[in-house]
Amino acid sequence: TCETVCPVGAITFPSKEMIQRIEKEYAMLRYVQAKKEKKGTKLALSKARDKAEKLYPNLLTTQISQLQDIY
Repeated sequence: TCETVCPVGAITFPSKEMIQRIEKEYAMLRYVQAKKEKKGTKLALSKARDKAEKLYPNLLTTQISQLQDIY
């Protein structure tokens, strides 16, 4: 970490135990995991839309959605 590398001790960080206690108290990992899943879903949908628009450049988005329902 930066604390380990800093030669003059200008940077300090809270103890590992304190960080773990705060994480547990506020359930931060669950929050971060939920955000990660949501972002992953959005990214996958965006990639699928881009691919569909390249395959079917003359179709409207609503028509592409109808094609996705078929497949």
